[in-house]
Amino acid sequence: MILTDPTRLSSFTLVIVTGPVSSAVVLGLDKTLYDLSIPLFVVKSVGFVITCRLALAEHTIIESHPDSIVDLRLLQPFEALSQLAKERTEYLDDKEKMSAHEHGHVPYILILLKYLEDWKVSHDGKIPQNYSEKNDFKKMIRAGMRTPDDENYEEAIAAVLKNLNPAGIPSDTQKIFQDDKCIHLTPASTPFWVVARAISLFVTEKNNGLLPLPGALPDMKAESKGYIQLQNVYKAKARADLGQVMDFVKSILTSLQRSENEITEAEVETFCKHAGYAKLVRGRSLQQEYTSDIQSKTICKCNFFFNTIFHL
Repeated sequence: MILTDPTRLSSFTLVIVTGPVSSAVVLGLDKTLYDLSIPLFVVKSVGFVITCRLALAEHTIIESHPDSIVDLRLLQPFEALSQLAKERTEYLDDKEKMSAHEHGHVPYILILLKYLEDWKVSHDGKIPQNYSEKNDFKKMIRAGMRTPDDENYEEAIAAVLKNLNPAGIPSDTQKIFQDDKCIHLTPASTPFWVVARAISLFVTEKNNGLLPLPGALPDMKAESKGYIQLQNVYKAKARADLGQVMDFVKSILTSLQRSENEITEAEVETFCKHAGYAKLVRGRSLQQEYTSDIQSKTICKCNFFFNTIFHL
């Protein structure tokens, strides 16, 4: 089957070659599978020594399992978040209108947003720019504590260096958006590239250069009611972003004369949540490796020959 009709391998998701197989068969498999983007593992063992070679044209990773997918958007707060921060922190410095208990349970995200606005008033509308200014900003927050036990303020202070950085598109994600497969889709484009294209359009046309909001929140000191309220604001924004990306996905699929229901909302949602951590890996085929090795050895032999002649 392999030699007479190798295209039948197109239904496979993985091919493993082991044992005494001729190079001609392995290279034939490699040629077919590499063009189909099907992984080929070539495994050889001699006693306790094992070699494993993976030949794969392209491997796309959506869930790369980062430590966290939290994106608080502190420097680019969306309208609902800004409004909530204003409502919850309006009386933060007023002991008469906000009790010590209420003061100690305002989520630290809202505390940061409140003090960022205060900072900008006295700094020409600019945010803390460097390490020194961020330290001054932390002192500003600490001065607002009513008691040394205000854990939510301590959380806000601890979050400054990690979260007060301008949002951008990570380099790995930029490479995906700029890849020819993302820019020039075809009817044969995989769901990964269709959704990647949809997200890139959302970033440039709908969201001022920002990726879809993941909607995840870290744990924090807050009352359940206040935390759920904040969580719902982030989730609502994430759902709205997802809806716009889904519109792009359906439009793209229609333009490619494919069913607009081909890619599910669950698939798109997963990509939206992990868009800042997606990865693209490309490798060489066995044929490319063998050709490169032969050329490398030829160059080495030529260099040895010319060096020898030169010394003679």
